[in-house]
Amino acid sequence: MYEMKGRVRYSEVDSSGRLTIPALINYLQDCCTFQSEDLNIGLPYLKKRGLGWFVTSWWIHVRNLPVMGEYITVKTWPYAFRGFLGYRNFVLENEKGDVLVEVNSLWILMEVKSGKPFRLPEEMKEAYVLEAALDRDWGDRKRKPDEQAEEAYRFCVQGMHIDTNGHMNNEKYVAAAQECLPKGFVASDIYVEYKKSAMLGDEVICEQSRRPDGMQVVLRNAEREIFSIVEYKR
Repeated sequence: MYEMKGRVRYSEVDSSGRLTIPALINYLQDCCTFQSEDLNIGLPYLKKRGLGWFVTSWWIHVRNLPVMGEYITVKTWPYAFRGFLGYRNFVLENEKGDVLVEVNSLWILMEVKSGKPFRLPEEMKEAYVLEAALDRDWGDRKRKPDEQAEEAYRFCVQGMHIDTNGHMNNEKYVAAAQECLPKGFVASDIYVEYKKSAMLGDEVICEQSRRPDGMQVVLRNAEREIFSIVEYKR
């Protein structure tokens, strides 16, 4: 298990003073990235081989989000590798060791230029230590867009959205989806599925639909192809 300690910054909280979901995703990404760096299979290793890890799904269960100034620890570990797929769990804890957030995630190792999946090299498998998965039913991996969705707003992908893989960063899709939520909306479970990478200059259309137990936000391009589906459950 790998862990990263931190403290919730003012720049990471919403109007209620609690950590935002996009900021949470940044902590998750940073934690697993630092693990790879410390194992010498991080960005320099991947860049040399033309590879990159791409997350396809987040399952996020929130018990309680930390507040500004609170000391936190993010822990992560892979629990399975299958071909080019990597399965990884995370937990976010407070200073007392109480679990605030539990997360499941699915990643694909890909050739950056071709966009084709790439089977994990043995040296990468050997570097990571597999541990038992969190004991939780995370639900289905594939979701369908609601038919009754309505457009909320649209934007153009700018340079500030782009990461080292040349695509819109994972957190930015969720940040865009958050703008569709009603004021004061609080979710206990968030599911994020990535289907297509948004690139510099792409138009992103955000569509929202309300459900009895929450909301769904779908991010599409002008051709109606789906970039991401984000679901919120109270």
